[in-house]
Amino acid sequence: MQAWKALIVVLVLTLTSCASISPIKEPEVKLIGIEPTKTQGFAQHFKLKLMVTNPNAFDLDIEGVNFNLDVAEQKVMGGVSNTVPVLKAYAETPVTLNASVGLFDLLKLLSFFGQNPSEQLKYQLTTEIDPNGFVPFNINREGLLSEELLSGLKKGKK
Repeated sequence: MQAWKALIVVLVLTLTSCASISPIKEPEVKLIGIEPTKTQGFAQHFKLKLMVTNPNAFDLDIEGVNFNLDVAEQKVMGGVSNTVPVLKAYAETPVTLNASVGLFDLLKLLSFFGQNPSEQLKYQLTTEIDPNGFVPFNINREGLLSEELLSGLKKGKK
């Protein structure tokens, strides 16, 4: 009979400890800038600057990121990275990702600009963040391309 009591105590302690574990919270991703880097063949390369907020009480070690940026519902750029810094607990971390734009994607976007010169440009940033030891997060962020976001493109032209 003592074995049953010990087993029940162990089960209660296990369930209590599992109940106290809070689920991991999804990071927030903000697009804060786009800057050109180099041209290689038919692809233009950019730096996508993000601000990633970790709302958890522990650091997140990131194994990798996969991302795409669509503008005016047109795929514009994307890429992957395995060099993302550790996202510190309760902190914002600047993250710079290298992205490439294919020639045909760029031509489609320029065609859209020609047909809709005064339309505000909406973007959708889709990121998959893969933290070490956790299930990857799929995070979507939408907004308007502002002068501030595009200021890096103007600096690159000078």
